[in-house]
Amino acid sequence: MLGRLLVLDLTRHLPGPYATQVLADLGARVIKVEAPPHGDPTRHLPPHGPDGVSAFFRALNQGKESLALDLKHPQGPGLLLDLAAKADVLLEGFRPGVLERLGVSPAACQARNPGLVWCSLSGFGQEGPARDRAGHDITYQAYSGALWLNATPGERPPPPGLQAGDMLASLAALTGVLAALVERASTGRGRVVDASMLDALVSVQGPHLLSHLAGARAGPGLGSLSGALPCYRPYACQDGKAVAFGPLEPKFWETFCDIVGRPDWLGRQFDPTLHGDLEALFASRPRDEWRLILEEAEVCLAPVLDYDEVVTDPQVVARGLVTPEKVAPPVRFAGVPLPGPRPAPATVGAHTREVLNDVLGLDEAAVDDMLARGVVSGGA
Repeated sequence: MLGRLLVLDLTRHLPGPYATQVLADLGARVIKVEAPPHGDPTRHLPPHGPDGVSAFFRALNQGKESLALDLKHPQGPGLLLDLAAKADVLLEGFRPGVLERLGVSPAACQARNPGLVWCSLSGFGQEGPARDRAGHDITYQAYSGALWLNATPGERPPPPGLQAGDMLASLAALTGVLAALVERASTGRGRVVDASMLDALVSVQGPHLLSHLAGARAGPGLGSLSGALPCYRPYACQDGKAVAFGPLEPKFWETFCDIVGRPDWLGRQFDPTLHGDLEALFASRPRDEWRLILEEAEVCLAPVLDYDEVVTDPQVVARGLVTPEKVAPPVRFAGVPLPGPRPAPATVGAHTREVLNDVLGLDEAAVDDMLARGVVSGGA
């Protein structure tokens, strides 16, 4: 779908590489610009597969080309400017101002390539008093209130199992990039997209924040969808496993009350005094017995699955969501098959020569000279 799109990926770790992986899955040519000699730090995260590739890195970098470019070399920034002049999208994940100090600013790139869509993906955004602070996903979850909201009342927040700030910012970056590309089709001009983890996390909490500001006090376990309602929360079962219970609508609650033989609970689905009764009910049977009784009965009950169960779940299998080599992208199109496994992530700089030949039209002698002087590496 994006087969004519050339993307420069100057990101590392999780959020930027996920965004560019989705672009690659949609057909874009993605060139991962890495610092030699070690490249993206996630290359070195265990576990590694039989081919020596980190499973974490594989999930985020399949089918991308690798160009090893030393931006600290005097000629490095100029070479990046040359590449940006040929690209459709540049996505970077440096702290604000880093590339500008090297002379590679959005303005400089768009002066040579007005149609370039430049996307900066950062923790706190490109402006504001916190813009230069270091952080990771847990930092932005803490600042946004998400870590506090997901805590158990009276206890410290648990470490987040899912890096929601990273992943939401990835999707925000994708939204901005694709919107800018749509606009470019009619104007011929690109945009500068400013995506951040803090912005993304605050944005998706809009219903909670505005309810809070309207007087409905928010807090761990207080929100309607955060554990306050007996009809919308996880419950522990007899075998130590759990179910997620969610019959918010009266028709689902009525079906549930009928199945478990508790007509006296009708009309009490929002009554917090029912918490204890439901805890006792679900604790009376193992999880999978509750699945047999309620999962297909239109009461909005689901088992809380671990990863071993997720990858064998019939719906996950039917949708082709997970294989040992590939996790499916978050969107699909009718009549278009999901992308299969792509080539394993290349070694650092494996495509350096190919990119400089193909994208910039440099001859072998010019590439050899850059390799010899250490502007770039790999691709020999």
